[in-house]
Amino acid sequence: MAHGRKRRGMVARRLALAFFIAAALFAHAQASSWNVTSRMAAIESLVNRGTFAIDASPFKTGDKYRYAGHYYSDKPPILTVAGAGVALALRVARVDVVRQARIVMYAVTVVTVAIPFALGIAALFGVLRLLAIEARWAAAVATIAGSATLAFPFATVLINHVPAAALLLGAVYLLTRARLEARGTPAAGAGALLAVAFGIDTSFVIFILVAPLALGRASVRTYLAYVAGTLPVLAVIAASDLALSGNIRPPDTNAPLFDWPGSEFAQGYIIGSLTPRPLGSVLLYGFNMLAGIRGLFLYSPILIFGLYALVRRLRASPADPHRSLYLFIAAATTLYVASAVVATTDYGGYAYGMRRFVGIAMLLCIPLGTLREDLRANPALRFGFFGLLAASTVFALIGVNDPFPAQPFPLLTAVPGIVRFTLAHRVHGVLNIAGLLLFGTFAYASVLRSLPATHLTPRFETRE
Repeated sequence: MAHGRKRRGMVARRLALAFFIAAALFAHAQASSWNVTSRMAAIESLVNRGTFAIDASPFKTGDKYRYAGHYYSDKPPILTVAGAGVALALRVARVDVVRQARIVMYAVTVVTVAIPFALGIAALFGVLRLLAIEARWAAAVATIAGSATLAFPFATVLINHVPAAALLLGAVYLLTRARLEARGTPAAGAGALLAVAFGIDTSFVIFILVAPLALGRASVRTYLAYVAGTLPVLAVIAASDLALSGNIRPPDTNAPLFDWPGSEFAQGYIIGSLTPRPLGSVLLYGFNMLAGIRGLFLYSPILIFGLYALVRRLRASPADPHRSLYLFIAAATTLYVASAVVATTDYGGYAYGMRRFVGIAMLLCIPLGTLREDLRANPALRFGFFGLLAASTVFALIGVNDPFPAQPFPLLTAVPGIVRFTLAHRVHGVLNIAGLLLFGTFAYASVLRSLPATHLTPRFETRE
C-alpha cells in the first residue's frame, strides 16, 4: 500500500510539473483585457501606495466600482493580495511594477494561475485514484482536463477562473476522502478550500451550497466539520467586502456601486440591475452558452463524453459507492449553468468560449474515468472519443493565442488571428505554433497510449 501511495504521488507530481511548465511557457505578459488591467491596477496600488483604491494607478480599466469617493477593482481581493506579494518580492530585485509591468504581470500570472492550474490537475488525478480508476487512465483523464478544455488557455492569463477551479478540484478530493474514510478533518479542509474559491470567484457560492451532496451518508459530525471549515474564511471575506464597499455583499454583485458617470455596467450587467428578458431570448442565450457561439460543448466537445458518462453513472445501480459524488457533479453543473443563463447577459465578456465554465468543465472530466472499459471494447465509441478529443485539443490550443478576443464567435476567427499574429511577430509566432503542436501531440499521444484495445496480445495485457 505504501508503494502504491508513493507511485501515485510520483505520477501526480509529474502531471503537475508538466502542466506548470506548459502554462508558464505560454503565459501572457500583456494586458489584453479590462479583467487583467483591473487586477494589475489593484496590485500596483497596493505595492506603491498601500491602498486598494486604484484612482492613481496608471493601469486603466473599466472593471471598477466607486465607493466613498474612490474607485476600486471589482475583482475579489484574494488574488490581488497574492499578486501584490509577488510584485513586492520582485521589487526587492529592483523590478518595478510600472516600468517593468510585463515582467511583473508574467510572474504574477505564473504564481497565481499557472501553479494552481498544475496543482488542480494533480488533484483531479488524485480524485480518480480514490475512485479506483486505473493509474494510467487516471493520468490520461487528467491530461485531457489540462489540454483539451478551456482550462489551458485561461491558465495562461491573469484571471480568476482557473485558480478557483483548482481549489474546487482540491475540495472534491478532500470530500471524497472524507466520505471514504468517514473523517471530518478532510471535510473541514474542503469547506475552507471552497470558501477561498468563493473569495476568488463569487459565482462559486453554488459549489459551497451543493458540495455536501458529495459526502453522501456521512455522519452529522462530518457535515458540521464541512460547515466549520467554510465559516472562518467566509467571515474574513465578508469583513473585507464590508471594508471595501460598505456591504458584506461581494462588490461585483452590488449594482449601485457601478452607477457612476461613464460606467459600462450601470445597467444590464450586474446582478440586481438585470431587466426581465423574453423566454426565447433566455433560451437562445443558454443554447449559445452550451453549444452555440460560446458553447461549452462546442469549444470542448470531449465533454460530451463526460456528460454521457455522468448520465450513465446516475442511471446505474443506487448501490454505486460513488453515486453521491456524481450526484454532486450533476447538481452543481446544472445549477451553475442555470445561474449563468439567468444572472448574466454577456457570456462573461470578451473571451474565447465560456471562461466562466472552466470549473464545471473540470468536474465533467471526472466521469470520463469510468469509460475505460467501454472505450476498449467498442471500436465505434473509441473512434468517436478520439475524434472529439482531437478537436477539443486543437480548439483549446488555438485559444491560447488570444484568450480575450473581441469577436462574438471567436472560434471562427481564432486561426486567422494566429496567422495575423505570426505574420506580425514571425519568430514569436512560429515558436508559439511549434510549441503548441508539440504540447498537443504529446498530450494526445499520452491519452492514446493509455487505452490499448482489447484485441492486443496477452503478453501486452500481462505487461500492463
